[in-house]
Amino acid sequence: MIISEKFDAIDEAIRQVQIEVERAIFDKRNPHHKNQYASLESIITALKGPANKHGMSIIQHPELCDGSPTLITRISHKSGQFMIFKHPLYVPLPDMQKLGAAITYARRYALISIFCIITGDEVEIQDDDDDGNLCSEQVQKEIAQRKVKDATESKITSAQQNNILHLIESKNSDLNAVLKHYKVLKLEDLTHSQASEAIRHLQK
Repeated sequence: MIISEKFDAIDEAIRQVQIEVERAIFDKRNPHHKNQYASLESIITALKGPANKHGMSIIQHPELCDGSPTLITRISHKSGQFMIFKHPLYVPLPDMQKLGAAITYARRYALISIFCIITGDEVEIQDDDDDGNLCSEQVQKEIAQRKVKDATESKITSAQQNNILHLIESKNSDLNAVLKHYKVLKLEDLTHSQASEAIRHLQK
């Protein structure tokens, strides 16, 4: 979180809004959990009046932070004081639909957490138009796929290096032949999967 040098006025304004906006209208129904909850639209509608009343404006927008998509939520006060919150957008693969779902999901939960709003989904994960569920399911699936891919493309481990060197010595094989086969200059340039394959061949 980034905060202005002084924050007494904005801190008090947020406290007043939290008092006035205890609950948002439950305007959506989740078919999976069969319960009602407050959508992003409902949360924004509930916040607008009290925020304006206490001299606050709320701006949310996505941007790249250190190369990763991030939702920025800026709460500004008429005194000039401000608070900036950053929420990472978990979208493993580039896809505008998934990014849109992640933005909606992050916007909703940023406002819920900052202003302590009761939304009807404190246990389960929901979002309007099922964006939260869609994002969560897709992210979990793609994270699992990425782990498999990373394991395949990651660099050779020190254990694999030691195993290959030991096998080459015990089998009286040629290290240069292994490097030439995989078109690399040194053992450290092998990938994890290449090293595993080389170990299998050397063990035969």
